[in-house]
Amino acid sequence: MLTSREADPPRQGNLLLDYLFGARVHLIPAGDDPRFAVAPDEEERVREIVDEMRANGERPYVIPVGGSSAVGALGYVFGTRELVEQLEAAGQSPTRLYYASGSRGTQAGLELGWRLFSPSYTLHGIAVSAGEEEKRVNSLRRDE
Repeated sequence: MLTSREADPPRQGNLLLDYLFGARVHLIPAGDDPRFAVAPDEEERVREIVDEMRANGERPYVIPVGGSSAVGALGYVFGTRELVEQLEAAGQSPTRLYYASGSRGTQAGLELGWRLFSPSYTLHGIAVSAGEEEKRVNSLRRDE
């Protein structure tokens, strides 16, 4: 399930990959306010689709917006470990890692991974949701 402002968005980027890998995509209309990643009725719409899938004998697994859950954050922790290992193997020591900061699930996992695996780079979050001034101010920028 993905939110979209278009009824039939262009099949590019991650959406293209979804289709190439055979995903069945349910589009949910995005909210009117671009400052918020989640539409006011999005949880209800997701629940309706999940209930329908379960009634048809399917076993859906719901990943919250931005992967913002303990499992999603752990994915970024393990991704950090993998990245650190690959950089060491390649003899590379970048000084910065830029990432998209929307729902902050990525940020949580990358920060924990940074603390656990001490990579050479500092983290720099870039706000990807419109508005939400506090996100711009609080987006992680580590200069340690």
